Amino acid sequence: MDDGTAELKHVFSALCLGVLIVLSGCSPLTSDRPAGQEGPVTLSVNNSANVTHTFEVWVVDSELNNREVIIRKRGGEIDRASPGPGLSNYQLDGDYGFVTAIELPQYQSRFYRNYTLSPDEENQSSIDEFKDDSTVIVIIYRDNRVVALVTAHCDDDLVFVDVTMRPYGADTGYNCEPPG
Repeated sequence: MDDGTAELKHVFSALCLGVLIVLSGCSPLTSDRPAGQEGPVTLSVNNSANVTHTFEVWVVDSELNNREVIIRKRGGEIDRASPGPGLSNYQLDGDYGFVTAIELPQYQSRFYRNYTLSPDEENQSSIDEFKDDSTVIVIIYRDNRVVALVTAHCDDDLVFVDVTMRPYGADTGYNCEPPG
């Protein structure tokens, strides 16, 4: 066999291997995953506590993993949070101190809605135009004090976020689903 024939066999073998990789779906050139979040996020907020609470809802167009969430306490003390992926539930009352405000990344955050719920009230809504890799933030207030911070972020589609305020704190849940 001469060098030309051997080289041709190597090129043909590499070409066949490339075709097999693409056909098997192992290539970044092919993907069954549609681009972007497929639908709205259903948000359910409940007040099962015995006093009125306000649920302030935001959408941040990223995952929060670099201490971007600023927690302001009475007396000027500042703390930072990095919720990251998944579901995070920060209980900010009791021994933690008096939290006066939560600050989110300014240019990536958009206010969605406030819900002021009396005991045993609930509300369900849909967050439309929810982008891939976004995070739902729920800040819960009682008497001008932040008592809980809830964040939900999925690598797949974020489908549902549930936040229930109880006398002892917030209970949370969420659901992620792969697209398609």
